Amino acid sequence: MKSLLLILSALCTLLAGCSQENAEPAPSAEPVQSHGAGLDTSDAEGLLPEESGHLKNLRRLTYGGEDAEAYFSPDGKSLVLQSNREGHEFDQIYTMNSDGTQLVRRSPGPGKTTCAFFSPDGERIVYATTHLEPDAEPETYDPTKGEMWVLDAAYDVVSCKRDGTDLVRLTDAPGYDAECAASRTTGQIVFCSMRTGDPELFVMNADGSGEKQLTSAKGYDGGPFFSVDGTKIIWRTYCPSTPEQEKEYDDFISRGAVGRWPMDIWIMNADGSDKQRITTRGEKERRTCWAPYLHPDMKTIVFVSTTMPPGGGRPNFDLHTIDVDGRNLERITHSPAFDGFPMFSDDGKRIAFVSSRGAASRGEVSVYVADWVP
Repeated sequence: MKSLLLILSALCTLLAGCSQENAEPAPSAEPVQSHGAGLDTSDAEGLLPEESGHLKNLRRLTYGGEDAEAYFSPDGKSLVLQSNREGHEFDQIYTMNSDGTQLVRRSPGPGKTTCAFFSPDGERIVYATTHLEPDAEPETYDPTKGEMWVLDAAYDVVSCKRDGTDLVRLTDAPGYDAECAASRTTGQIVFCSMRTGDPELFVMNADGSGEKQLTSAKGYDGGPFFSVDGTKIIWRTYCPSTPEQEKEYDDFISRGAVGRWPMDIWIMNADGSDKQRITTRGEKERRTCWAPYLHPDMKTIVFVSTTMPPGGGRPNFDLHTIDVDGRNLERITHSPAFDGFPMFSDDGKRIAFVSSRGAASRGEVSVYVADWVP
């Protein structure tokens, strides 16, 4: 996302993501040359001793961009991500090999994009884009008003072949449709939508048909992912619980913005039943928990949450794990840099995430892959 580090910095200060319509195919771009892509940089980047219990063979895959949400293909041979590079004003969608080679833009270029994910066969990509509404003014957040990001009404979910061609519009409801991910088993797409006036989770078939609302409680529900076996959905949520919080929440939502809210991780069945809270850090400690992903063993959840540096100071974002029953919370990364957006490969043997560790300049966020040690 654009200005990722500024958004995260703002959150840290508080705490001290239908019918079809054919569109123009996305032009295939030449591979972006990023020096050192695919090189094992575990020594150069300094995998910390505290991180070696779960992470091995850390490899940096990208350089020179502001990268986010890098997710494996089902076979683990590719990654799809959003990145702000090549002079584009906003993030675009890219794919690359899982060794960091062949980084190629797959979205058309105009507008904003976010939240890309592979289809079950790895041959298509789903993501959200604003370029289908070329006359809409791109909405941006205002950090001075406590905004974290905007629920841009021009966002809609699309599908395309993995080379960016055959772009198909999947949602066309008024308001924000984004934060999408596909089931590895059914191809269904879960996403966040503002069509009811509140950010809720919906699911639809791979062709955009059969939309069904999954959440309805007042509050922000977003960032959902299916479990690899397709039986569960895990997501982040914030529910205001006092009149003061409700008033503040209504103010943000009325202007289409997400505030600096403490969030928690929840899990439910893929049909929306049996909703269960996993973390209580948001509700009880005013910490933010987000970007959850369920390990294929169906026992472990990796997510991002805030940590405090020794001696105090500005909180940092690190990867954590917790059991699906809410027990055994464990911190995984210990770098003073930002670490976020983790995902396990479908075989559970690797983990991808983005990090500002090793950044050559402010704003650089890179994709990393490591072997996962349970």
